[in-house]
Amino acid sequence: MSKHTNIGHQKTTEFINQLESLAQGIDGKNVNKIRNGKNNEKEYLELLVKEARELLQYNEWLVALENTIDNLCEIDYKLEDEVIQLAVMALEAANTRSDRIELIKFLKKIKA
Repeated sequence: MSKHTNIGHQKTTEFINQLESLAQGIDGKNVNKIRNGKNNEKEYLELLVKEARELLQYNEWLVALENTIDNLCEIDYKLEDEVIQLAVMALEAANTRSDRIELIKFLKKIKA
């Protein structure tokens, strides 16, 4: 594994850990339905964390990160700056392509 891969994997794992902490702090009874009414906020974050952890097991950290970011952006989910910074650091470790640079810009716009 290259140095960039290790940093990317580490920061993605930290990002997913932060999402998991957010989900654990949500009262499942008092949340709005999201994503076409299928899940509430807590359930949706838990689902994203589960999917990301499965990909991380196979060292697919970049796919896990991109999928998670895409899904959060689809529902216009707001994140704290420190959580966004973890995602930005992971994306930057991936020898960022222009589409990833756009993801970073979008992430910075959805700050809580």
